[in-house]
Amino acid sequence: MLQRLKNQLREIKPAEFRRMEADAVKVTSDLLGMFQDNFRRTIEAIDGLTAHPQYEDAAWRGRLYRLSHNLKGLGGTFNYGLVTTVGDSLCSLIQNDALPGDRSLQRRIVAHAAALRAILQFDLKGDGGREGEELLATLRMEPATGQGR
Repeated sequence: MLQRLKNQLREIKPAEFRRMEADAVKVTSDLLGMFQDNFRRTIEAIDGLTAHPQYEDAAWRGRLYRLSHNLKGLGGTFNYGLVTTVGDSLCSLIQNDALPGDRSLQRRIVAHAAALRAILQFDLKGDGGREGEELLATLRMEPATGQGR
């Protein structure tokens, strides 16, 4: 079997390999632009849904979930790991059965949508570095208790 495979392989000359690599970089760059356009349109769609929330409507939650899930799935592919992290958390919130009656969960949905907008606006690639850490810390913040509010 190894002999059969050996007959199907060929040596790639360095110049050809560099050309192939350059082609791959160009294709990836073109796809990144498409991802960023899609990211922008998806954020606009999420904003449209959250502008008039219908937390009790399963179809509304389904649309929001699909949008979030699509971002979550593509984020890592284009070096937007923070999008994947926030999208995953948003998907979990949307799937929470308590969402329709829990104002805290509803506020967290809005906060996650704002976080996604910030990632796009400030082009936070990878994990977002220090800004990404701060953003995630803000999403995890719990309200202070016993402060006499």
